[in-house]
Amino acid sequence: MAFKMMQLFPLPNLSVGTGAYDRLNNWIGTGADKNRNDQIDVKIDHRFTDATMLSAKFSYGAGYTKPANLFGNVGDAYSSGLSDGGPKLLAINVTHTFSPTTLLTVSLGLTRAFSFDHGGSAADFPKFDPVKDLGLPSYIEDAGIVAAPSISVYGGYSSEGGNNSIGTQAWTYLKYAQETHHLIGTLNRATGRHELKLGAEGRLRRINIFFPGVPAGTYSFDYNTTSQQPWSGGGDAMAGLMIGAGGPGNWGTYEIDYAAATQNWNIGSFVQDNWRVTPKLTLNVGMRYDLDLPRTERSNRISWLDLNSPSPLQVPGMPNLKGGLHYADKDHRAPYDNNYNGWGPRFGFAYQVRSHTVLRGGYGIYYSQNKGAAAGTGISDQGFVEQTNWLNTYQNDGATPVSAFSTSCRVMSY
Repeated sequence: MAFKMMQLFPLPNLSVGTGAYDRLNNWIGTGADKNRNDQIDVKIDHRFTDATMLSAKFSYGAGYTKPANLFGNVGDAYSSGLSDGGPKLLAINVTHTFSPTTLLTVSLGLTRAFSFDHGGSAADFPKFDPVKDLGLPSYIEDAGIVAAPSISVYGGYSSEGGNNSIGTQAWTYLKYAQETHHLIGTLNRATGRHELKLGAEGRLRRINIFFPGVPAGTYSFDYNTTSQQPWSGGGDAMAGLMIGAGGPGNWGTYEIDYAAATQNWNIGSFVQDNWRVTPKLTLNVGMRYDLDLPRTERSNRISWLDLNSPSPLQVPGMPNLKGGLHYADKDHRAPYDNNYNGWGPRFGFAYQVRSHTVLRGGYGIYYSQNKGAAAGTGISDQGFVEQTNWLNTYQNDGATPVSAFSTSCRVMSY
C-alpha cells in the first residue's frame, strides 16, 4: 500500500539538480479555489377580503466551495473536497380581523439548511477503489465512504498546506442538515381599558448529522521505527511509511460512524393583559408556559449514563454496584424526564410621573432551551460507533513492528 501511495506524490519541482535541492522540501503547487453562491427570494401578498390577508415568502439558497486539487489525484491533502448545499425558507402569515377590536394572526414557518462536505478528492475520481487501487483490506469500505487514507509523515517532511502529508484530509467529510418547523397563533382583543393577548406555539427542531471523521483511517509515521535506538534519532519517517511501521509516539485509528437523526419539541402558550388603570398608569400582567421535550433519535441510537442501572461489575465486599450505560428503547427514548414546571409570570408597569417623565419597570421569568434539545451535551453515541486504534508496535513496546492492518479489527453491527 505504501508503494502505491508514494506514487501519488508529484515529482519534485524546486531546485532539482542544484546544490540548493532539499530532499524534504522540494515541491510547490498553486491553484485557484472556486466559490459560488446563488439565492432566490419570492414574496407574495394577497388580500382575500377586507378582513383577511395572506403574506408568504420563499427563499432558496445554493452554493459550493471547491478547493484546488494541487496533486491532481486522490492523494491530494490540500483539498478538503467539494462543499455544497444551502438554506431554504418558507414563511406564511395569515391575519383575520373579526371586528375593529379583535384580530387573529397565524404564522407558519419552515427553515432548512443542508451542507455536504465531501471530504477530500475521491469524489472527483468516481473510478477510484481504495481496495483495488491501494491494496487496503476490504473492511476499509465498511464505513460506507470511498476515500484514501489520511497519512502524516513527520521527521522534517512537509505537510501540504498544514494538513496531513498525503491522502484524504481528516475530519472533512460531513453531512449536516438542520430544520425548524414553527407554528404560532395570536389573538388580540381590545375591550374598555384592557388589551388582551393570548396565543400558543409549537416548534419542532431536527438535526441530521453524519461525521465519520476518518472513514479510511488516519496513520502517522516518524523516524523512531527505523532508528537503531527509538527516540534517539537516526531513522527516517518516510522509510517508516515504506515498511508500514508507524511511529510509536504517533496515533492512528479507523472509525465506523453512524448517521444520527435527532429532534425535540417545544410547546408554549401565553396570556397577557395590558391594563390602562388610569391615564397615567398602565399595568402589564401575563403568564407564559413552556414545555421543552428532550431530544430523541429516530432509530433510538443514543445512550446515556444511568446511575441507577445495575452494574455488571462484581467486587467482593461491595455488592449491588450501580451505574452503567442505558440504551434508548421504545419505552425510554429520551435521557431526561419531562419538566412540567415551565411557568413564567410576567409583570410590568409604566407610570407618568410628569408630562416629560415616565417611570417603567418589570419582572419576568424566562426559560432558555434546555440541554435535551436537538443538539448539545449529555447524550452519547457509545455502542453505535466502532473505533479501532492502530497498534503500530507489538504490545505498544515502541520497537517491535506489527502488521499495519491487523485482521483482528472488529466491526460492530447495528
